[in-house]
Amino acid sequence: MPRTSLRLRRRLARQHPDARLRDDVHHPPLPRRAAELVASGSLVRMWRVPGRTENGGLWRAPDPTELHAIIASLPVWPWMHVMVHALADHPVDPGPSA
Repeated sequence: MPRTSLRLRRRLARQHPDARLRDDVHHPPLPRRAAELVASGSLVRMWRVPGRTENGGLWRAPDPTELHAIIASLPVWPWMHVMVHALADHPVDPGPSA
């Protein structure tokens, strides 16, 4: 049976006291946790916003409660400001192969 899921765009702005710190140096578990979320299918894509301490991502979760649990599992959760937008299919979307 196919897994039903919400497709969500998440915008993250870090609120860490020293937001200039690189994730891979000062939060070593973050790349490891991201890899686990990619393997589980929860984290689909991730982008940086140039010139800002902000990221954008495409996530999948069965429901909003699960999405909250996934995002709260990130090591940087205490310093995150998260905005979530549910996404719906669009009739002219070329699909994942485009």
